[in-house]
Amino acid sequence: MRKRGKQIGRLFYTHHSTGELWYLRLLLTKVRGPTSFQCLRSVNGKVYPNFQEACKAYGLLDDDNEWHQVLQQCSVSGFAPQIRQLFVHIMVNCRVTDLRKLWDAHCKDMIDDILMIRRKQLKKSNLLLNEKQLEYYALAEIHKLLKSIGRSLKDFCQMPQPPKNYLDLS
Repeated sequence: MRKRGKQIGRLFYTHHSTGELWYLRLLLTKVRGPTSFQCLRSVNGKVYPNFQEACKAYGLLDDDNEWHQVLQQCSVSGFAPQIRQLFVHIMVNCRVTDLRKLWDAHCKDMIDDILMIRRKQLKKSNLLLNEKQLEYYALAEIHKLLKSIGRSLKDFCQMPQPPKNYLDLS
């Protein structure tokens, strides 16, 4: 029971990139009368493992088809650095429901130039990298773009996090 009325006074603003905290805040503004965190994660008798899944089940989240289409269109005529820049713009400025899924679906378009960049940097024309290394170097490039605007890859918990030595190169 509240001292006055039945409402919580204020909820602090959270940016959509804060992940679970943002989904928790969204649930708190939409679900009436929750008594626990488990209650917030429960939809029609099913308890979801996290707040994001509960938001999806309540139908509070839009799908990310718009962002998939934008990246797909860019990949048709754009170069990998341009696609990475667009991806960073979407990460920072748009409400993406499942950032990891967006990354997984489009990372191949963002790693096209990584081998050439690494060969040029190391002056080894016969350098070969496996898929995981290419992904890590692409994530390092994204981290570099994020750093230029005062952000970090660590700010986006849904994104894969490469080992620190890859980020130190950027």
